[in-house]
Amino acid sequence: VRDEVKEEVKEAVRDEVKEEVKEAVRDEVKEEVREAIREEVREEVREEVTERGIIAFIEMFQEYHETKESAVSKLRAKFPEYSDKAGEFVEKYWKEN
Repeated sequence: VRDEVKEEVKEAVRDEVKEEVKEAVRDEVKEEVREAIREEVREEVREEVTERGIIAFIEMFQEYHETKESAVSKLRAKFPEYSDKAGEFVEKYWKEN
């Protein structure tokens, strides 16, 4: 009887530990996913804010009668991480009179 009870207790404890481990892993994975989503959202917001800044610069360049070429050059200098897209931004947001 003692051995049977011992086995039942072992099994119950084993099931408890498995459930605790599953919960811990679930919590850890949830946190990793949350952090990945947070970083993704941060990056999207950063890009949106940067693009708004680029639009403002393009509008300012136009107000000061800069050429498109000059605007592209200045955007490349101001936003080096977007230097390859500077021409695209100017074409997209330049308002023809």
